Amino acid sequence: MKIHFSFSLFLALIFIATSCNSETNNNAYQELSSNQMDFRHFKKYNYKSIYIKLPLQFKKHTKKKKYVLKKNALLLENNELHLNFSIEKFSKKDAEKFQLEFDEKLSEMDAIHDYYAGKRMNSLTNTYASIKKEFTFADKNKGVIQTIEGDNNNSGFTNTYHLATFKVKNYFYVIQFIGKNTNMSYLYDDFNFILHSIKIK
Repeated sequence: MKIHFSFSLFLALIFIATSCNSETNNNAYQELSSNQMDFRHFKKYNYKSIYIKLPLQFKKHTKKKKYVLKKNALLLENNELHLNFSIEKFSKKDAEKFQLEFDEKLSEMDAIHDYYAGKRMNSLTNTYASIKKEFTFADKNKGVIQTIEGDNNNSGFTNTYHLATFKVKNYFYVIQFIGKNTNMSYLYDDFNFILHSIKIK
């Protein structure tokens, strides 16, 4: 009788945990969909020599992820929506090392961006890469933006990486906004908003 009761209690706890997780996921999605698939609230972050606004629903974490190169990267995530965000800072010396990875002569910014885009594509199958486009932020500072998409064999999902690289003074920054492709097409406007929120200290 005790064994039967304990097993029943165990099943009940699993059901409650699953229901709560499902409810949390639904709430996160409903909040997003209620605002036409755009994030409503943003928080300003201070990273190195810039300020940047990121969705309030994102939570900061400190453990280095495989999708970044720098230990001091700013990392945020929203597990309910399966979204990740990162920003990293690179020096001119870093850029020169990336330039050596290519047979053709690339600018420092293009070398960093193309190296990163290549790493993303090598981690996926059935990949697609959009054409790099230029964007402007913070009083005519310029950067490049690109979307990488492909199947992630580890998760079983098709992932989309919105990728941007830009220069501030003598340093370069790489931003990644990562998620399931079913969500990311709706969130491209949010990515553009994030990029245009960048302010230089």
